[in-house]
Amino acid sequence: MKSFTGWSIRTYLFLLVLLSAAPALVIVVHTGLEQKRAALSDVHDGCRAFISAISTDLDNTATTTRQMLATLATLPDVRQRNSVACDKLLADIRHNDPRYCSLHAARPNGDIFASIPAVKGEANVRDRKYFRDAARNRAFSAGEFALGIQSPKPIFSFGYPVTDTNGGLLAILEAGINFADFSCQIATAHLPPEAALIIVDHKGIVLHHSARGQVQGTSDDPALFADMAAATAPDTVLTRSIDERRYIIIYHALRLPATGEPYLYVRLQVPEDRALADVHHLIARDLGYMLAFTLLAGFAAFLFAHFSIVSRTRKLVAASEQLAAGNPDVRVGIPHDNGEFGLIARAFDNMSDALAKRDAERMRFVDELDAAVTSALDEKRKTEAIIAGIGDGLTIQDRSFRIIYQNDVHRLMVGDQVGRFCYEAYEHKPHNCNPCPVQACFADEQVHVVERVMPSSTGITHVLVTASPLRDASGRVVGGIELVKDISDRKRIEIEREAMGRRLEESNRELQHFAYVASHDLQEPLRTITSFIQLLAKRYQGKLDKDADEFIGFVTDGAQRMQQLINDLLAYSRVESKGKPFGRFEGEAVLGHALANLRQAIAESDAVVTHDPLPTLDGDEVQMVQLFQNLIANAIKFRGPAAPLIHVGATERPEAWEISVSDNGIGIDPAFFERIFEIFQRLHARDRYAGTGIGLAVCKKIVERHGGQISVASAPGQGATFAFTIRKGLQTAV
Repeated sequence: MKSFTGWSIRTYLFLLVLLSAAPALVIVVHTGLEQKRAALSDVHDGCRAFISAISTDLDNTATTTRQMLATLATLPDVRQRNSVACDKLLADIRHNDPRYCSLHAARPNGDIFASIPAVKGEANVRDRKYFRDAARNRAFSAGEFALGIQSPKPIFSFGYPVTDTNGGLLAILEAGINFADFSCQIATAHLPPEAALIIVDHKGIVLHHSARGQVQGTSDDPALFADMAAATAPDTVLTRSIDERRYIIIYHALRLPATGEPYLYVRLQVPEDRALADVHHLIARDLGYMLAFTLLAGFAAFLFAHFSIVSRTRKLVAASEQLAAGNPDVRVGIPHDNGEFGLIARAFDNMSDALAKRDAERMRFVDELDAAVTSALDEKRKTEAIIAGIGDGLTIQDRSFRIIYQNDVHRLMVGDQVGRFCYEAYEHKPHNCNPCPVQACFADEQVHVVERVMPSSTGITHVLVTASPLRDASGRVVGGIELVKDISDRKRIEIEREAMGRRLEESNRELQHFAYVASHDLQEPLRTITSFIQLLAKRYQGKLDKDADEFIGFVTDGAQRMQQLINDLLAYSRVESKGKPFGRFEGEAVLGHALANLRQAIAESDAVVTHDPLPTLDGDEVQMVQLFQNLIANAIKFRGPAAPLIHVGATERPEAWEISVSDNGIGIDPAFFERIFEIFQRLHARDRYAGTGIGLAVCKKIVERHGGQISVASAPGQGATFAFTIRKGLQTAV
C-alpha cells in the first residue's frame, strides 16, 4: 500500500472533496442524532402514558372488586352461607361485569360452598394466598399466580373476609380476573411494533405476556425483577439488553391500600430498534444522499485533475527524465504564462539553464578535487612518515581506552598492542590506571602530562606520558592521542644531580663552618699582632728613621685591613649559620632601624631618603635591617657630586614582594653586574672608596635565604637601582 506522501494529485483532490463534505456530514449526523433523541423521548412519553393507563385500570379494578366483595359480605344469604342464593348472586355479578372469570365463596376451612362457574365435585382453597391473607388479616387481600379451579387458565384472585359482629370468620369471598383482555389495548395504543405488556405478581411469576403467552406461569428475568422490586419511583424507565437485543422498559408497581406492599408489577417492553426504525431510515437516507453527492463531486474532481493537471505534470516528468539522462537543453513545452504550471515550467527551464552552467563548474570542481585528493594523499604520506620517524611512542585510543593505532617506536616499547585496552598493555591491570591522563583529557578536554614507570625487558623504564583530546570535524572529542617519551636517561641524570646537590650542600655547610672557625680562630693571633704593632709604633714612632715609621704604618694598616676582612668573612658565614627563625614584621619599621643606624652618614652627606608605603613582610627581621642598611650605605658611599637622593620602593607580585633601592650616584658599568655580588670583589681602589667588597655578597646571601633574587639596573653616571624579592608566606612555609 502506498504511503500518504506517494498519492497522486487526483487522489489528493478526491480527498479534498471528501474533506469539504465533512462539515455537511457532521450536520447530517448531528441532525440524525437529534431526531433519534426526540424519537426516544416520544417513545418514552407514549410508553409511560400507556403504563399509567394500564396501572390506573388495574387499580380501579382492584378498588371495584374490594367494594363489590365488601357489599356481598353484608348480605344475609352470604353470611348464612346459603349456597343456592349465593350462586345466583355471583352469576348476576359475572353477567354484569365480564372482567371476573371466577367468583366463589368458601367456608373458614376452605371448602367452596358457592361458585360461578360451578365447581365439579368438592374443592378447597385454604392453600391459596388470597384465602390465607384474608383469613389472617381480616382484610381485603391479593393473591398470586394460580390456575383456576373451574378451568386450567391462569387467574389472579382477590379475597375478602366475611365476619360476624365479634370478628369471627364466617366465609371468604373470592373474585378472580384474567389479564388476557389487556392485550387488546396494546393494539389500539399505537405503540411501536413488537411492544409487549407483561404483568408479574409479587413473587416474580409472569401472569400475562402479550407477545409470548407460553411464558405465563414462569419466573421473570431475575435481574429485571430485582430492579422493579427495588425501585421507589413510579413509572421507572430504563434500557436493558435481553437476548442480545436492546429494549426500552417502563414498569409500575401496584400496591394494596391497607398494607402498601406491591402485589402486581406492570411492565412494557419495546425493542429499541423497532422504536427508532423510522429515525434510522431517515438517517440512512440522508447519509446515502450525502455519500452519493460526495462521490459524484469527488469523481468530477478526479476527472478535472486528470485532464487539467496530470497531462501537464507528465510533461514535467518527461522533461525531468531527459534532464536526469544528461540533456541540460530540454524544455518543458508549457507556456510560461499558463497559470501555476507556467510558473513551474519557467522555474524548470531556468533550472535547466543553471544546470548547464553548473555542469561546467562541476567539471572544473572535479579537476580541482582530483588535485586536492592527490595533495591530501601526499600530506597523508608525509604525516605517516613523521609519525613513523618520531622519536617518541605515539598511540591513538578511542573513548573506551582501546588502542586503535600505535607507531613503530611505541611498538618497540610495549609490543603490538593494537586492539587492546591501554591499561592492559601498560600496567597489565583490569581497570584504568590512576591517574589516567587520557581519562582526564576526556573529562575536561585539556592536555594532561604524567610520569610513569613501565616494566620493560631491561627492568623498568621511566616515561613521560602526554595525553591530548582527539576531535572530529564538529569539535567533539572522539578519542585521545597519547605521546610516550622515554625519560629514563633524564631521570638518571636527575637522580645524580640530586645526589650531587646533597653533596654540594654538605660541602657548603662544611665550608661555612670552616669559614666561621677560621675567621674566629684568626681573631686571637691577629689581635696579638695588632697589639704589639701598636705598642711598637707608640714606643718607637719618630725614634727610628723615616723608613721604619713607614714600615710600621704599612704593618698597622695591613693588620687593620686583615681585621676588617676577618670580621666581614665572619658576618658572611653567619647569614646561614646564625640566622634567626622567620617571623612577621612591618617593612617600614625595619627600614626605620636601618636609617637610625646610618643617621651620622646621612647627616654628613646631606642625603635625602624617601620611600613608598612598605608592606608587612615575612623573614629574619635582623637580616632585613642589615640588607636595607648595606644597600643604603652603598648609595651614600658611591655618591656623585650632588647630595644623595635615595628612594625605597615596593611592588606586589603574585608570590612575592619586590623591594627596590634607587640612588643618583656614580652608577655601575653593566659589565660588572654579576661580579659586584661576589665575595671580596671591588671595582674601585681602597684609597678612593673604603671597604672589603663583601657587602653586596652578604645582601645576595640574605635575599637567597628568603627565597628571592637580587639584581641591579644601572649605567655609569646615571645612578643605580638594586631590586630584590622576598617570598610571601615564609613564616608559614618555615
